[in-house]
Amino acid sequence: MVTTGGTFVGRQREMAELQAALQEAMAGHGRVVMLVGEPGAGKTRTSEELAALAQQLGAAVLWGRCPE
Repeated sequence: MVTTGGTFVGRQREMAELQAALQEAMAGHGRVVMLVGEPGAGKTRTSEELAALAQQLGAAVLWGRCPE
C-alpha cells in the first residue's frame, strides 16, 4: 500500500493533469505520462500522491526504478 506522510502542497496544476490521466485510464483509455525534472523537484512525492489516490480508487499500483 502506498502511503504518504505530511502535507502535500503545491503542484495543483500537475496533480489535476495526473488525476485526469488516472480517470481516463480507469475508464479504459490509458496513455503514457512522464514526470521529469531536476533532483529534488518533487517527482517521487507527486508520484506517491497519485499512487495513493489510485489505490483508493481501486487501481493496482506498480513501481519501477531506474538506478543511475
